[in-house]
Amino acid sequence: FIEYGDERNSLREAAARMDAFHFHASRIGETGKRQVYVLVIGESSRRDHWQLFGYNRPTNPELSSVRNLVLIPDMVTSWPVSIDAIPLLLTRKPITMEEGQWTEATILRAMQEAGFETWWISNQLPIGRLDSPITVDADQAQHQVFLNYDYADSSGSYDANLLPPLRDALHGSSHDLFIVLHMMGSHLQYDMRYPPSFLHFRPASSDADPRVLPGEHIRNSYDNTILYTDHVLTSIIGILHDSDAVTALWYSSDHGETLPTPICNISGHGIGSRSDYEIPVMFWYSDAYAAKYPERVATLRANADKPAMSADTFESMV
Repeated sequence: FIEYGDERNSLREAAARMDAFHFHASRIGETGKRQVYVLVIGESSRRDHWQLFGYNRPTNPELSSVRNLVLIPDMVTSWPVSIDAIPLLLTRKPITMEEGQWTEATILRAMQEAGFETWWISNQLPIGRLDSPITVDADQAQHQVFLNYDYADSSGSYDANLLPPLRDALHGSSHDLFIVLHMMGSHLQYDMRYPPSFLHFRPASSDADPRVLPGEHIRNSYDNTILYTDHVLTSIIGILHDSDAVTALWYSSDHGETLPTPICNISGHGIGSRSDYEIPVMFWYSDAYAAKYPERVATLRANADKPAMSADTFESMV
């Protein structure tokens, strides 16, 4: 209870500091049509386990058939842990600054100043030693929805639970919207991140099959999380497509993940392995967005293959 009180006080103090900051952002031009933009923050997803990026397993059967999808195949995160990586997605915080609250507000504040109604919809915890700093950023949204109050190493809630609040945000307002969706993604424990219907790659850890090595169990469980993320992202894109708005989506995992190999049984993140840093990133746009902003789509496609960092997300989105 004492720790909880300390965390709440820290959140209030940080929120008060951010209230005084302004970007003085404004819009250039109008579309004549409603605009809806979504930033999806994934969790612990490594790029080389995505079929879209060359993996030899069908982990992206649904996204593989989605139109207007631009892959960013050479992006790395700045930090291999959420507490340091996510603020760099949302702000102009320097990549060399590991700890401490950045003095500027997030992209949520910039979008609000430019006339967008802002939302933060999360399937992660709202408070805790590793969660509260991210909630400081979430508090800058006009509306916050937290769906998960369970620990990361328990089942909690599945990421498809993000879909109803997304629909509610779209249907409950006629304003232009900027929405952040924060997934639980592929966070340990892997078998707890997807419903039984997505137990496709087997034997998974929950099967406890003694005929295969533990590393193979873990690989199968992890790939099932990517398969489920594929489904959830495709569902989000479907909702945006049906909104009839000028709309686009940017997906980026916060960091990657280390999985066991025949010579090393370490798994998780924050380790500093190559796979901790190489992340899947993609951009989807509606036909209405392409019609209104053809030069933006052309510029993105022309530069999509270049090396980049997830810390470029703030500048790219604004």
